[in-house]
Amino acid sequence: MTDGGQCGAAGAVAAAGAWPDGAPAGSGFAEQVRAEVAPAVGSFGFELVALDAARLARRSLVRLVVYRPGGMTADDCAELARAVRYRLALVPGAEDARLEVSTPGTTRTLKAAHEYAIFRGRTVEVLLDGGWLRGVIVAAEGGIVTIDTGTEERRIEIRRIGKGRLNDGMIDRQHGRSGTDVE
Repeated sequence: MTDGGQCGAAGAVAAAGAWPDGAPAGSGFAEQVRAEVAPAVGSFGFELVALDAARLARRSLVRLVVYRPGGMTADDCAELARAVRYRLALVPGAEDARLEVSTPGTTRTLKAAHEYAIFRGRTVEVLLDGGWLRGVIVAAEGGIVTIDTGTEERRIEIRRIGKGRLNDGMIDRQHGRSGTDVE
């Protein structure tokens, strides 16, 4: 599948089973998982958009959201899941984790500043004090995102954005039309 939601037919759940009950562990576990998994994700040419990892009562859970500008296939997703599985075996408590690998989809809510840089070139809708602004992410660095609305480039401090979401259907690149402010 190319960048439209979850990878594979079953969301690339690498280990089958019902969602386990239990309480998530502290951030130490997630950071250990990130340290092991991030290099594997990068070696496949993907960006690690988000990682959730929790130790649960019966089995740990690791969720990855990965992105590659050219998209990814179900085979890419399965190959990445296999590589990640080997890395998880090195983290105490994650050896038999339930693993889910997905793509961000076309309407992902942007949850962290680094995501604006990852999704450079994608269309976005951001909520500012004066309403919604639509456009293409041109650049994002130093806490500033530059958005091309089709009529102007706007430089916006990311901390001023109330909400941001991808929406690739908002700018019609074939016909050169775009929206700038959403009502």
